[in-house]
Amino acid sequence: MTKLIKKMTKEDVKNVTDKLKNLPVKEKNEFSAREYVQMRKDIILQAIDSKGYSLQNIVDLLAEHDVQISASTLASYLRTKMPKKLNTRGARKTPLAARRPNGALTDVERSSDKQQDLKTAPEETNPYDALLASLDDDDAQSA
Repeated sequence: MTKLIKKMTKEDVKNVTDKLKNLPVKEKNEFSAREYVQMRKDIILQAIDSKGYSLQNIVDLLAEHDVQISASTLASYLRTKMPKKLNTRGARKTPLAARRPNGALTDVERSSDKQQDLKTAPEETNPYDALLASLDDDDAQSA
């Protein structure tokens, strides 16, 4: 039976942290439907936009490979942005003194914040890029 530890010593914290930092990368071999759609979003959108396939056509193709999702779920997955790192939004540009006492911004301040957010928005990267590269390498080696 596992003993429940309520408190850890500094040494325990250091040891566990060191072990977590030194864990080897665990290769992922199974993917959820959402993960697959996010990994291959560009290819799916190209099939829909350029090749004339419908969402239902893509759903039917996925079903042939035991991926059971609806067209509305697929559409939802295609709209979903990739996971981002926490706290990627920059600090608010409007100083606290310029805000109204109740914390609300004026229309001008709100508009200015939105424009600034658009200018400083970080470029979205695909966290699956490394995984996709390894899958493509595996495909090339097996061909």
